[in-house]
Amino acid sequence: KGMKLFKKGYLINQLMFIYGLLLTGIILLTVASLCVYTTYSSKKQLATQTTAVESQVRSYAVNKNDAMLNIYSDLAGNNSKVENMRNYLVLPLSDYLQYTIDSYATYRTDINFVSTLATMFGTYPDLETLYIQMADVEDTLRADRTHPNGRKISELKMEDDGLVLKRSIQDYYSGKSIGMIWAVFSESGVLDDLAQDAKDLEMTTLVFDNNEDPIYSRQGKLSKKELLAVEEAVKDQKSLPSFVAQDYFVSQQVTISQNRILLLTSKQHFWRRT
Repeated sequence: KGMKLFKKGYLINQLMFIYGLLLTGIILLTVASLCVYTTYSSKKQLATQTTAVESQVRSYAVNKNDAMLNIYSDLAGNNSKVENMRNYLVLPLSDYLQYTIDSYATYRTDINFVSTLATMFGTYPDLETLYIQMADVEDTLRADRTHPNGRKISELKMEDDGLVLKRSIQDYYSGKSIGMIWAVFSESGVLDDLAQDAKDLEMTTLVFDNNEDPIYSRQGKLSKKELLAVEEAVKDQKSLPSFVAQDYFVSQQVTISQNRILLLTSKQHFWRRT
């Protein structure tokens, strides 16, 4: 009888031990499954957010490239417009106004460059600044919404936030470049209502032109030194610095207007949030 009780107790202990193992296994499997599911869901959400940001930046960049073509055409679309622009930059205002009056009397066409500049800022609500520089003119013209007529500056020092697009001014007889026009479009328009999402993700947003020069940057998690290293790598057509793959999820694409969009999302922030 004692032996039977012993065997019964032993079997119960064994069953309890096996039950404990099964229960622990089920708990661990459930936790692991939840972790995998949470990670999968978070990565899927990140991919969705990244795609949305890419789509917004791409759409804005393509749209503003089209706008830049129109701006260039209106300001410097032929040699007569280029000459008019040069005269506005070099002549005293009174002499320039007399020049436009004489031109109107001859050709019955209003060529007043002040009106042209004002039209640019009226047509494009997110155009913030225009810079016009000509090779044979000492000063650069800077026009913005506060001073749409433009002011002459001795040194081109572009510190504007936003998407910066440029076009070379062509001499239509020789085909040579004789200057440059820069247009700065609203920084808030680049990401629009996705700006907060990009901020929450600590996302670095970079846009480059067809020469791989940076035309927009939102620093995100990167330090200024790291940002410069990334920009230089893209410009030199080299691999991105090693810290990028180590610390960031990378997404990049090239638009139909040949703008490269590069998005870097902090892995540390992602795992912390997950």
